Amino acid sequence: MIRVFSLILILFGFTIIAYSQNYSPESDIVLVQFDAQNKPYIQHQVSKGQTIFSLRSRYGLSESEFLAYNSQIKDKQLHLDHWIRIPVGHLIQYSTDTKANENFKSVYYKIQAKENLYSISKNRTEWDPNTIVQQNKLKSNTLNLDQILKIGYLIFFDSRISAPVKTETPSINKDTNSVLTNSSKSESNQKLKLFTNETRGVAITSGSNNGRNYALHNKAKKGSWIEVYNPVLERSVLAKVIGKIPGNYGKEIQVVVSASVAENVGAIGNKFFVYLRF
Repeated sequence: MIRVFSLILILFGFTIIAYSQNYSPESDIVLVQFDAQNKPYIQHQVSKGQTIFSLRSRYGLSESEFLAYNSQIKDKQLHLDHWIRIPVGHLIQYSTDTKANENFKSVYYKIQAKENLYSISKNRTEWDPNTIVQQNKLKSNTLNLDQILKIGYLIFFDSRISAPVKTETPSINKDTNSVLTNSSKSESNQKLKLFTNETRGVAITSGSNNGRNYALHNKAKKGSWIEVYNPVLERSVLAKVIGKIPGNYGKEIQVVVSASVAENVGAIGNKFFVYLRF
């Protein structure tokens, strides 16, 4: 009986080690670590066919963001089975109404030495101590070293971006690095002066393809302009806000855009990561 119990403990230990070292998109478990600035990241093992561009596309990262976490990469080349870091702070949501499904993975964190419920609440999640207790069904406020806690949810989906190709450089506003579409530079500069808010999240295309740049957004004023920026290709476009996002869209959706907007920023899937200014 003792030998069987010991075997169970050993297998459980191996499971936790696997979670701490690897993240598989097929898994419902994401175990994050934090850098010196308390920014979360995951460890990812490079698989066959993966490139810096494909990973940046999947996680909505600019090249500079990706390389800042992986200074060991030489000549911008990935090697099979090597471990890399991927920052995921922009992908974590903390709404307690969120449930793990095909668009959200539960995010977990392993308790380190001298950490407690209150330091976790302050430095590792946006949940207050009571919410942490409720979400993890804790029986007390005492935490143990190496204990695994759920601290949020990670947005996950297959974000597909068209690979960059060499073309003639489009007209670019140097101050915003924006591709100016369907408006003159002077007109666009007037619109850009109105931007006071910045967010980052998931865009989805409505499928409407009338050649015009339209967007639905819950906070931007109807009739105003919103800048949709793709950090992977470093392209942006202005879209006119024509209303709010209908309730039938998922909670992860920050903006709904016309097919023309998606095409202009290089997205070929119906969902993709964007920066927004409005």
